[in-house]
Amino acid sequence: MAAILIAAAQQARANPAPAAAASPSELAGEAAVRDILRPLLHQAWRGIQQKQIVFAEAATGTGKGRLIASLAASAARRGGTTVVIAPLSVAYQLVTELRDIQTEVKPLLLLGRANFVDPDKLKGLLDEEDHPAVRKWYENGGHPQAPELKGLSDALHVPLRWLTEDALTMHESLHIADCLLNDDADAQNPAEHAYRAAFEKVAQLQQKGGNPLILCSHLMLAVDSRLKNLHKEGSAGVLPAVIDTLIIDEAHLLEQSFAAVHANTLHLHVLKRHLRDAALSAAARRALENAFDDLSGTVRRLTVGDPVNGKLDDFPKLRPRLRALATQLRETLGKQGAKHALAKVKAARRALGYARQTLDNALSGYSILQLGATPVRKYPLAAVLTSATLYAPDAAGQQSTAHMRWMLGVPKNRACYLAPVIPAWVTQSSDITRMPSELAPDDSDAWLTQTAMQLERVYQSAQGGTLALCTSYATVEAMAQRLAQRYPHLLAQSMSNSASRCAQQFRQQFASGIKPLWLGVGNAWTGIDMADKQAPAEQDLLMTDLYIPRLPYGCNRTLTHRRRVAALGFMVEVHETARLLKQGVGRLVRREGLRHRHIWLADSRLTQPTPHLKPILKLLSAFRQRTFR
Repeated sequence: MAAILIAAAQQARANPAPAAAASPSELAGEAAVRDILRPLLHQAWRGIQQKQIVFAEAATGTGKGRLIASLAASAARRGGTTVVIAPLSVAYQLVTELRDIQTEVKPLLLLGRANFVDPDKLKGLLDEEDHPAVRKWYENGGHPQAPELKGLSDALHVPLRWLTEDALTMHESLHIADCLLNDDADAQNPAEHAYRAAFEKVAQLQQKGGNPLILCSHLMLAVDSRLKNLHKEGSAGVLPAVIDTLIIDEAHLLEQSFAAVHANTLHLHVLKRHLRDAALSAAARRALENAFDDLSGTVRRLTVGDPVNGKLDDFPKLRPRLRALATQLRETLGKQGAKHALAKVKAARRALGYARQTLDNALSGYSILQLGATPVRKYPLAAVLTSATLYAPDAAGQQSTAHMRWMLGVPKNRACYLAPVIPAWVTQSSDITRMPSELAPDDSDAWLTQTAMQLERVYQSAQGGTLALCTSYATVEAMAQRLAQRYPHLLAQSMSNSASRCAQQFRQQFASGIKPLWLGVGNAWTGIDMADKQAPAEQDLLMTDLYIPRLPYGCNRTLTHRRRVAALGFMVEVHETARLLKQGVGRLVRREGLRHRHIWLADSRLTQPTPHLKPILKLLSAFRQRTFR
């Protein structure tokens, strides 16, 4: 998937901006970058000038954001279009970093419609439910209220309004899913206007010969790549056709975003349920049900013993049935019309329309389709690459980025590897205790009970808050059932209680004198910063203990990853596990000078003498080792 990204970058560099390249001494905001990162900054900038694809790693807490802000501002000042890819929470921080390094460059933050609340729908909700803070926010025009968002508007070309994240901070039980902005919103809708404003500003700057600096998510880059490959004209993407400098933060997340966008999953049982809600004629519904049943039967016959369900071209017999279903959906939806007064009917028809578009894309050959005939619970199926985990131990235990280069499809002749910056305090600020369970980590009742008891011991001994990093929502739910009665303040992450929401509640509990306990999963491994910046480092007790009941094997569930494992063997999974584990343990140390930090590992596999464990044990050996008592 990422090969598409690299090809786009090559095309962009074939049309270099006319402005002369700056020397390292002219880097924007260089003085604000920490001394320990300045050599990396200069090397990365040199790589950009030489049209290389640079791999740069700096440990969490070293000030990587300032380095990225300096590179981005310098590239924008040099000329052309600069795009910085980062998780949304990190993008917010980068806006602040760009403001704080005091350059003349103002970025543009491109968000998706799901990041905005539709004020018309919100008004309907407020008419039914009493949310005083949300009502005041609505009446004041949806301007940012959350502390981390308030200062961003002044630092952007286009001010922020009607943000979903902002609304959620005001009321934790707000039914926000019913109020999100959709693509059928009127152009005069204030949230639709806020959504379009940044994209229109990019176009205006380009028309005037300006040099836009764009910040957006990994997912938006993947969507842009997909649209440009489905529509060969090159005008259908969400990002500019030519990108002169591309900077990807948290680059280890890129492959999963591309896989998620390019490999759509259709659950046939869910689509059949939508048929009942779509208010179709009896004949149309019967024809579609027959098409679904024919496709479901074919999928079952063709995928016996194949859990991946394969790529579309692997099943020649499947193609005509997919085409028949797509045609039937197109004809039915065209006859029935898209407009209907009932929200339930509109939602069902929208889901069927999405299925039709997905089938068309798959049949075009530019997308991978993954079909599910049974429910799958909980889980949805110049470049600078920066991260805290680009490098991981290889099979020999040596630090290497070969796996990441190969996974992202970076050509060997353009790859430039910079030595990672990992200060000693990153590993010396915490110790690791292995407390392996006698039981296999299989989610059995016995293992879950023992794991809950272990976590209680860790929590009771902790001087501050505790985060338990789990590998599935099912584990979180089962652990919560065993702990919630004794710990009513327990934070259990779920599909409706996100990592960012749990992090906010964690801070609120700590501020009120409660020692927090959080069962985390998913983004809790990679996307949170639980440092108490209001306290000196030596007094920061916000989160002091990290408990990992089992190694994060199997957490990358993308179709592309599973195909790599099938083709190349289990070491691909080991590399992925080591990378995610490195991210996970990095949640604990976010600044220099911390004390009382403890990491607890309970996986029984850590005691097994297997070659597969060598990269993981090498990773853990960098920390102080403590004996479990």
